[in-house]
Amino acid sequence: MTEPVTKKYSVITLFPEMFDAVADFGVTRRGLDEKAWELE
Repeated sequence: MTEPVTKKYSVITLFPEMFDAVADFGVTRRGLDEKAWELE
C-alpha cells in the first residue's frame, strides 16, 4: 500500500485572518488534522 500524499501550500497575504476559517473548521480542518495538506 502506498503512502498518502501531503499537499503543501505556501501563502503570502496581507490578511492572514482569512485563513483562520479554513484551518479551524470543517472538512479542511479534518484534512489538516490527518496531514492531508499543510498550510505554511
